[in-house]
Amino acid sequence: MGHYKKRPFPMAAGIFMILAAILVLSGCGKDNKKDIVFYFNEDSVTKDEYEMLAKEYSNQIYRKYSTEQVNQEDFWTKEIDGQKPYELLDEIVTEKLLENYNLKTIAVEEKIVKDYNYQELMEQRDKENQEKKKGVQEGDVIYGLTSFDDSAYYEYWYSNLETQIKNQWIKENVKVTRGECQTYYDTHREDFSYDIGVTVLYAEIGFSSEEEKETAWKTAEVLGKEMKEENPEKLLKKYPNIYLEKLELNSLETQEGKSGVYTQRWEIASQLSNGQVCQPYEQTNSICLMKCIKRIENGSIEFEKMESEIERYLQMQEAENYINREKEKIKVKKGTISSETIISQLKK
Repeated sequence: MGHYKKRPFPMAAGIFMILAAILVLSGCGKDNKKDIVFYFNEDSVTKDEYEMLAKEYSNQIYRKYSTEQVNQEDFWTKEIDGQKPYELLDEIVTEKLLENYNLKTIAVEEKIVKDYNYQELMEQRDKENQEKKKGVQEGDVIYGLTSFDDSAYYEYWYSNLETQIKNQWIKENVKVTRGECQTYYDTHREDFSYDIGVTVLYAEIGFSSEEEKETAWKTAEVLGKEMKEENPEKLLKKYPNIYLEKLELNSLETQEGKSGVYTQRWEIASQLSNGQVCQPYEQTNSICLMKCIKRIENGSIEFEKMESEIERYLQMQEAENYINREKEKIKVKKGTISSETIISQLKK
């Protein structure tokens, strides 16, 4: 499947909750010039921020070397295969910082946030943790994590910030026409082609006890026999209390979801031939069965069904290009403390 299918820019679960926090930060804090690792334009990166990210990504470097090499006291600064390990980690951390400070710069310029520094961001994290802790104690329903550590909040913050930037920039700057979507579809036709496609009448009979489970099995057996003979529309009207739905599935879009909850459903559906009804099966407190209404091999998803997703994908591509162009404008200057000094002091 093409990139559009991944939906790479979903709204984060807590995005509306974080907006209030985004808008109250104000960059009035002062950084200690002795602890500056980088300057990105006028923004300074402190030792605390760099060290937090270095710890977060250090395992990516450890995995590249043997246990014996990693356990050496001078591991980070000793040249191995022509390169010092700290240089590899510094490359990862510097790129992450560059990406995030670019987002910060854009967000401030676009008035999505007020200016802030790392210290103020962590103070905001502490405040949110306290509010969530209080909510838990008072019995409130808390969505997402009940507390954040430094790295989790940092990632959460910039992920939400990126989404806000893209959505606002698209709204104000991007217009994708139907013709552009059609052109993308035509030139990426292979991305919309599939090996197997089936339209099924899907039935799901729920239960919450062993007694109900036994009844569900009996109902499924009766329904399965009727599925072989009756028109799907008649069954939909005849059984209003049973979850019955027509589903269009294919090897590109199996609807299995992130948890893979419908993997079994697709595996069974993909084996059905026209008119065939599968044997009832159990799936997550339900007895399920399907009838194959239509089977297609070597088919493709129609443009009309994909137009909105293609439009969104093209919009997001434009937003990503804009963010990358802005990143290229950032001037990087080294500070008073080196990345080598910070990384060499990391503890395993």
